Amino acid sequence: MKQTSNYQLNQWEKTDRILMEDFNGDNAKVDAALKAQASDMASLAAEVAKCGNCRVVMSTYTGTGAYNDTSTTVSFSEMPLVFMIVGPLALLMARGGDTTSFTAFKSATASNSFVSDEDLTWTGNTVSFLNSVHARYQMNEKGCIYWVLALYKTDGTD
Repeated sequence: MKQTSNYQLNQWEKTDRILMEDFNGDNAKVDAALKAQASDMASLAAEVAKCGNCRVVMSTYTGTGAYNDTSTTVSFSEMPLVFMIVGPLALLMARGGDTTSFTAFKSATASNSFVSDEDLTWTGNTVSFLNSVHARYQMNEKGCIYWVLALYKTDGTD
């Protein structure tokens, strides 16, 4: 009697004698292989669950040039765990809901840079911030594209 190459299941030919033991043996092999596969899938799912606890969303906006008396606002689909705004020579980072941020700037004409804290205001899932020095420091330089990276929780933990 022929057998399959992977699990050695019986492959009857017309001249073979069919026995109940052969059927039962094949069923036991199939059952064991399915159980092993289910166990492997459960182990894999558990490992995948350990690979991250957040969802990452990237978006952009274009600066308008307004500053001083007009806030820059960024809306999120939900409160982010953390977010980062990256623009030309500038970076702003904060946790969702916090009222201060870490902001770093690099001068376009000199080799110096500086760090400041921006005051943030939240209305629902929208953050606003204001700077009275320059639109660049408010992440709103006219015509510049700003990248927003937000991390959101997905598993119910902080």
